[in-house]
Amino acid sequence: MGILGVWTEKFMVRTSRRTDVIQKYGKIGLAVFVAIPLPLTGAWTGIIAAYLLGMRFRDAFPAIVASVVVAGIIVTVFCLLEWTGAIIAGVILCAAIAFWLWPRGNRKN
Repeated sequence: MGILGVWTEKFMVRTSRRTDVIQKYGKIGLAVFVAIPLPLTGAWTGIIAAYLLGMRFRDAFPAIVASVVVAGIIVTVFCLLEWTGAIIAGVILCAAIAFWLWPRGNRKN
């Protein structure tokens, strides 16, 4: 297996780890996952997640297309706000990271 095969395998494993939220909420979960404008949460990852979950094309495709549009609008708004948008995006990103890293009592090991 070459470099492309290794990269594809890592991408598939990483995507399959994130499918629990998508599986719990279905099309809405897929749409929210794809609409978040962060690395590795876009359309390609959403397509792979939908495939791994066995979602039908006619269910997954509209959710992914709408989410890509929403992500584009979010990024455009932040870009048009220039430094203010960068500060807002940074604060939101830091808050999301802090929430994700915050210790929880019922977290599985």
